[in-house]
Amino acid sequence: MFFYLSIAALVVASSYAQHQECPRRNGYFKYDSSCDTYVECRDHKSHRMMCPDGLNYNPNIEWPEYPCSFPEDMPCDAGRYQQPKPSGECPQQYGFYPHPSATDVNCAPYKMCVAGVAFDMKCAAGLAFNPDIGRCDWADRVPSCNAERMSLNHEIEN
Repeated sequence: MFFYLSIAALVVASSYAQHQECPRRNGYFKYDSSCDTYVECRDHKSHRMMCPDGLNYNPNIEWPEYPCSFPEDMPCDAGRYQQPKPSGECPQQYGFYPHPSATDVNCAPYKMCVAGVAFDMKCAAGLAFNPDIGRCDWADRVPSCNAERMSLNHEIEN
């Protein structure tokens, strides 16, 4: 009798623990204090998942859409990250980074890394790559860019 009661208690506890981790049948949920790890629940079964290097878990994304976003779109200030996996010109597998050829008067070039492959990109005329936000921005809002000289340089080229 004690054996059957123990088994029943174990089944109930296991079911309770599983539903604690999966409060809904399907969905994504934050995992611990990690910026790039989350729990995906499918039919109340939990699966610990990890966003690719350089992307953050975005709790605003609804299941079944892809729940990982660039840090510029979903900042995570107080969490842990997986160890970066640099490759070639990319400090992380995914992200936007200043281009090595960028100067204080040529602030438009940047690198976009996708799966560890760097692609050369360039902001539209009058804009500069802002590494603080990982996007093109007005040149006068980018501290490393001399907006006046950049504007003069652009006029001379055209």
